[in-house]
Amino acid sequence: MKKPQPVWICVIVIASSIGVASCGGESPAGPQGEENSDPTVSVGDNFFNANSVSIGAGETVRWVWAGNASHNVTFDGPGQVSATQRSGDYDRTFPNEGTFSYHCTVHGAANMAGVVNVGAPGTGSGIY
Repeated sequence: MKKPQPVWICVIVIASSIGVASCGGESPAGPQGEENSDPTVSVGDNFFNANSVSIGAGETVRWVWAGNASHNVTFDGPGQVSATQRSGDYDRTFPNEGTFSYHCTVHGAANMAGVVNVGAPGTGSGIY
């Protein structure tokens, strides 16, 4: 007859399963590399969070300053530029589809850059 396994092995297996299952929750967005369908970007000290936003044509993205240093939002090529500021916000509406890259001229594109991906109208609730 087969010898029964000790109870403590079963407890460890169950506890491990619960621990693994509970590790899959939402994590806060990091300063770089996060894509977000929420049309608000935090302008922190030397980063944009999220630095990739997807919206539908006709929607508006808001940048909100949250750090202590001065920053701006400058679009690559001909485009709009926010004021260089330490607090406040900046809104831009994107009427046309496309990919719109931006950066902070104070800290440079290598350190502080982002992109707005604009899809067809009404598609802003998803990530492209």
